Amino acid sequence: MKKSLLFLVCCLGLVVGKAQYAPIPDTGFRYYLTSHGFSPYMNGSYIDTTATFVLNTHTINCYNYSILNLNGIQYFKNLDTLICGRNLFSSLPPLPSRLRYFDCNTNSLTQLATLPDSLTYLNCHLNLLTASPPFGSYLTYLDISSNPISSVPNFPDSITSIYCYSDNLTSLPPLPMVLCTLNCNQNKMISLPDLPPTLTFLLCSDNELTSIPELPDSMFRFYCRNNVALKCLPTLKRMVQFDFTNTAITCLPNYSEVDIIHPVLLHSLPLCDSLTPNPCLATAAPEILNPKSSFSLTPNPATNQLNISIDESLVGAQLNIYNVTGSSVQSAQLQIANSTFEIQNLPSGVYVAVVTTPKSPKGDFNTVMRRWVKMLP
Repeated sequence: MKKSLLFLVCCLGLVVGKAQYAPIPDTGFRYYLTSHGFSPYMNGSYIDTTATFVLNTHTINCYNYSILNLNGIQYFKNLDTLICGRNLFSSLPPLPSRLRYFDCNTNSLTQLATLPDSLTYLNCHLNLLTASPPFGSYLTYLDISSNPISSVPNFPDSITSIYCYSDNLTSLPPLPMVLCTLNCNQNKMISLPDLPPTLTFLLCSDNELTSIPELPDSMFRFYCRNNVALKCLPTLKRMVQFDFTNTAITCLPNYSEVDIIHPVLLHSLPLCDSLTPNPCLATAAPEILNPKSSFSLTPNPATNQLNISIDESLVGAQLNIYNVTGSSVQSAQLQIANSTFEIQNLPSGVYVAVVTTPKSPKGDFNTVMRRWVKMLP
């Protein structure tokens, strides 16, 4: 009789336990919980889902715990931040509805569970995702890079940073008007959507681009290298870093303020004009394409003196003379239509004379360039 009563009490205890406890099946996840203060609320492989400590947990950082199964995370009802990168799971249980920060980079995820609308940060870099569910309305940071994903859903209006490099994308949906950073390197895109005016970082190298949309007024970094079919650039604006290495660009629509440029110095390329057969001519700004008669150099080659004649429209413009390394060797302001410059002290070689007017109301430079040769007397 005593044994029967003891057995009944044990059974009743398990029933009560099942009403309060939920399983944490993964050894790695259990180890994380027991080593981070949850031991009093665990009974073997079960956790008390009604415990105040569990319900009031706002952050879980189980990065690199060899977790294969994250089941049980759904019971942390008020979780705000979940960092679970560099683990081993291939799927996710339902995520807490109040989650705002979610980092699951470097796992083996093939799909994402429905994302909470509360999310503001999502990083699923380096997984095996082929698709994504819709993004929440409040998302500001998105990293879906290094996945075999071929398309993405529409971006919410709130996103300021998008990282989708090393994917399998052929196109992007319209970009949010508040976007500041877009890194879409190493995809298969032939074109980009219109660029928002807030964009400061545009990295679109290693694609199949044939054109670039109109650039914002000021950018920090613009890299479009290794787009071998890219022949045309839009009107260039103020930039700090600009790289168009390994493209088919042979002329520029205009010269702009650029601090660091690759593969060549900006003024070493000619401007697109009627003498430069290039598709860029069709997209260049009209005020950039000045006829040859607006600026002439004589004699060419020159030895001791260089005569520069400009149209009245260029009076007041700035003259800079560059050597083949891109260094400015002489500069002056052209106050009259015809000027003579002493060049006998310049080494022999090829030079570029660049005349730049003040900025137009659009913020562009009106620039013309001529090559000339200095010969020894």
